[in-house]
Amino acid sequence: MLLVLRQFEAFVSRWRLARRAPDTRARVVIHGGEPLLRPDLFQLLDRLATKRDTFEYAVISDGRCIDERIAARLARAGVSFVQVGLDGTRATHDRLHGEGAFDGCVAALRHLQANAVPTVVAFGADTTNYHELGAVVRIARGLRATRVWVDLGARVFRDDGTHVESVLSADQNRELSAAIAAEQDSSRNVERIEVVAHRCLHFLDDHFLIDSCGAGDTRIAVAANGDLLPCDRLVTPIGNVLDRSIAELYDHSHILQTLRDATRVADGCEGCADEPACRGGLKCISYAVTGNPFAADPCCWLAIPLPDLAEEAL
Repeated sequence: MLLVLRQFEAFVSRWRLARRAPDTRARVVIHGGEPLLRPDLFQLLDRLATKRDTFEYAVISDGRCIDERIAARLARAGVSFVQVGLDGTRATHDRLHGEGAFDGCVAALRHLQANAVPTVVAFGADTTNYHELGAVVRIARGLRATRVWVDLGARVFRDDGTHVESVLSADQNRELSAAIAAEQDSSRNVERIEVVAHRCLHFLDDHFLIDSCGAGDTRIAVAANGDLLPCDRLVTPIGNVLDRSIAELYDHSHILQTLRDATRVADGCEGCADEPACRGGLKCISYAVTGNPFAADPCCWLAIPLPDLAEEAL
């Protein structure tokens, strides 16, 4: 892990120089799997703590490993936040993650709060749970979380590792977007909790600013085996950092260059006024459903439907 960190530090230093942004900090988010099962996690966090001028850093966990002792160690490590997944009420969350998972998540959030660690509740919305957003926000508010992060999730996997069956339809995502807007409006009038959904196409109801997918541009990920990915959910390895540096792969990967090409219009987004800013929505969802990351996000209710054919885009 320290090898990857050294590579990333060099990459960030170059980025800052090229963009004349010496004060810009990169965000390192450590997740898995369950990162707290790694015996060297706190060694990495201690190293990051010495590089606060370059990095902010956070941990994503399912919560089951976070007791009072671990919460105190995370506090001492100076993490920016710890994100814990909560995908619905007790019955729904336990159905998705196993019996007792909900109680483990709640206990973890309480331990983190007791140690003054900023906490984020992550809600992965799919066809089985998207209607429970309001319940999750209420639970998170009761646990004094600082933020609810809403993302598009998918739970059923194909043999090749992609997932599709539980991805929201465009109409369901429109319902979710309306619910997000309502929760954000409500949160301004009660005990404050931030409800954030940068990757759900919720801006299409004219309620928020337009977001775009940062895969391969402002987001990259390194898998446990060293494979560099455009992001943690677009599982298309472009090389291995044990063989070539992050900077070299970022500069020369055809996949990443194509993802960064702002002139490429997503298939099905032709003529859309929001396309230059949105750039087709989530690449990982497009890839999971169609096999083509450059197809319009299937969760978008404005996209032109495409034939059910996977383009050999990469």
